[in-house]
Amino acid sequence: MARTKRPKAKSSNPSQALPVSVPKNDLSFLERTADRLLVMMKSFAPLFNVYAEAGSANAADYLKGLMGKLPGKNMERMADVIDKAKQQNLQQFISDSPWSSREVWDAIASRVNARLGGHRDSMLVIDESCESKQGKCSAGVACQHNGRLGKIDNCQVGVYSALVCGVRSSLVGARLFLPDEWTDSQERCEKAGIPEAEIKPRSKIDLARELIAQAVDQGLSFRLISFDSFYGRDQGLLMDIAKQGFTYVADIPTSTLVWSKKPKGKERPKSLSEAGAQRVDVIKHPVARSVHVRPSENGPVRVKASAQRVWTWPTAAAESIEQWLLVTEQTDGTMKYSLSNAPSDTRLEVLVRWQGQRFFIEQTFKNAKSHVGMGDYQVRKYVGWEHHMAMVGLALLFLLEERMDHAESIPLLSPSDITEIIHWHFCTQPSREAVIDQIQQRHRRRERVSESKHRVDRREQRKKVTK
Repeated sequence: MARTKRPKAKSSNPSQALPVSVPKNDLSFLERTADRLLVMMKSFAPLFNVYAEAGSANAADYLKGLMGKLPGKNMERMADVIDKAKQQNLQQFISDSPWSSREVWDAIASRVNARLGGHRDSMLVIDESCESKQGKCSAGVACQHNGRLGKIDNCQVGVYSALVCGVRSSLVGARLFLPDEWTDSQERCEKAGIPEAEIKPRSKIDLARELIAQAVDQGLSFRLISFDSFYGRDQGLLMDIAKQGFTYVADIPTSTLVWSKKPKGKERPKSLSEAGAQRVDVIKHPVARSVHVRPSENGPVRVKASAQRVWTWPTAAAESIEQWLLVTEQTDGTMKYSLSNAPSDTRLEVLVRWQGQRFFIEQTFKNAKSHVGMGDYQVRKYVGWEHHMAMVGLALLFLLEERMDHAESIPLLSPSDITEIIHWHFCTQPSREAVIDQIQQRHRRRERVSESKHRVDRREQRKKVTK
């Protein structure tokens, strides 16, 4: 039967392509999407087949599970709905298999770079994301600041790098932060499988430096680096970035001290405020004007912004440094302050656009948590965290490529649409018998866990008696 032609909707902008939806009767689009996922996994297969072919099969099953519409994307749920997938195999693949997460990140970065690198606005963005966790055994877990919740929480903190260009973004690297209480305990680190080389005190700023160095080593083509005020407050980090020839656009705390005129003297003053430096929220700013930041589903996003040349004097600097101070009033009324070493002739509109691009790593985190199971892992070992995050990076790569490849034909295609397609194709609806079998398997697993715990308890009791 011939498919009826859809009537064209009216558009206020005839030159702009109209949104196109997936035709209701054209299921071949769904098939092709699933095929493209398998093709991508085939190209990554050598990275997972460390000892045998089974590695890539488990990787494909885990990726399907991450991209499925499951209530909790843990390995038990994955094994329930993905044909031939087994929880034990998935657990071994994530927690114990020796495949290299760095090699996977390098391959991901290469493909992301082909999409987003090499442009005037190509930007490396560094940010952190936290996952609340119970207990004390998961690598890096501790009572620490959870930026997502805005409070101290028992959580794991990861520092991530993303390549951003325009409204597109995807992760290209990840580091698990280890608090001092972990690096101070060799025994605790060994139990969590943390490699010897990683058991050393490193701040989140140190991890940011490592991710920047990794991005350079990966051959990513960018000239801009951006991060929020936690990282932007570190003047040493900004100096290191400038020395490498990159342009930074760094949010800073309101307490940052600057001069509106070049400070006198050849040595850094002991007291910056006594030498005339002022807080960035106090110094007199030029008159702000409305500037376009980016497009959005609800129309153009605009902010009131101003920029001026100021001077800072980092502790390690031989002399004061001239740079831009960008001030923007966000749509919610809050003020944002940023420093940039961009050339003195850089236009305000360009500075605002660069500052606004950091928004998209937040969107990437949102997509990662909502659609590809970034926070749904149930692993304790260090390598398990690294492996899971590399697989999340792989899932985000697929979302990026699908949305970019169909930007003209299906401009409204969302991460939710893509994951729904993947779920429809790969995740089965179990029969009554299969549901009963799954329940019985779960009960047997719980019985084994319970029996194992009881055996440990009995051994501990016998030890106490013999003492």
